[in-house]
Amino acid sequence: MLDLAKAVPVEAARILAGTANVAGRNVVRDTPVDTGLARSNWVASLAGPDLSDRSIRSKSATISEIKSVTAGVKADGEIHVANGGDKIPYLKHLNEGSSTQAPAGFVGFALAMAKDFLQDARILVRRRTRQ
Repeated sequence: MLDLAKAVPVEAARILAGTANVAGRNVVRDTPVDTGLARSNWVASLAGPDLSDRSIRSKSATISEIKSVTAGVKADGEIHVANGGDKIPYLKHLNEGSSTQAPAGFVGFALAMAKDFLQDARILVRRRTRQ
């Protein structure tokens, strides 16, 4: 029983980070790219939404930074994956389908994928605790 008590916070943090990583990876992957500015401004933060502007960076660098930030989350923490700042006022229009590079609602799709990951993780945890 003590082993289970020690494992719960570690497992909870892992699931939280994994859920944010799925959302971050998918939203970065699906953000339409002209200059790359909108894609580069997806940022993960443990202290509330980070809406500061980022310079243009590659898709892999953006995803890597999100993964790096989420690795530091604690079981009782929270992760924010946000995109904002004054340079990206057109993100709403991109998500509404203004670009042929991504379907309308790509942000919602990324969140749905994260929700599926979370549901799958919950099922695995239930199975492990029953054994």
